[in-house]
Amino acid sequence: MVLFRDKSGRLGLVQKRCPHRQASLEFGRCENKGIRCCYHGWQFDIDGSLLDAPGESPALNHRLRDRVRLGAYPTIEHQGLIFAYLGPPNEQPEFPIFDAMTFENMERRPYAAPFRCNWLQVLDAILDPLHTSFLHSSIGRIQFSEGFGEIGQIDFFDRNSWLLG
Repeated sequence: MVLFRDKSGRLGLVQKRCPHRQASLEFGRCENKGIRCCYHGWQFDIDGSLLDAPGESPALNHRLRDRVRLGAYPTIEHQGLIFAYLGPPNEQPEFPIFDAMTFENMERRPYAAPFRCNWLQVLDAILDPLHTSFLHSSIGRIQFSEGFGEIGQIDFFDRNSWLLG
């Protein structure tokens, strides 16, 4: 997928390959309306609709706009973060606002903490917070809050397919 912001400020999340000749839209050009493929210049709006197919006759250009679509996904920008809905279009839920997303004056700063490791193992560990109660409870407890090693109740909820990007 390619996430972009067109020159009018709208966010688009589209499939990576142009449906014309499969050129990568990673190298596309953001325009006032949508993104233009770098290979033959086909232009797509943020919803995946074809806006322009340069070099084609007006009649063919019109037919192509009716028939060609690029896969696209709705996005929401909330407090500087971008979320995307990847589920079925007819089942798109309302965007959830969780308690942690309502803090006033919360400062978010990008940071990097490079270290040599297997990134896939780190990702797996991040997605499994329960392991911290066992693996990390006996090492360096000073940096954790009181009660850190205790196992609490875990509530499970249905996933609504909104992803953070």
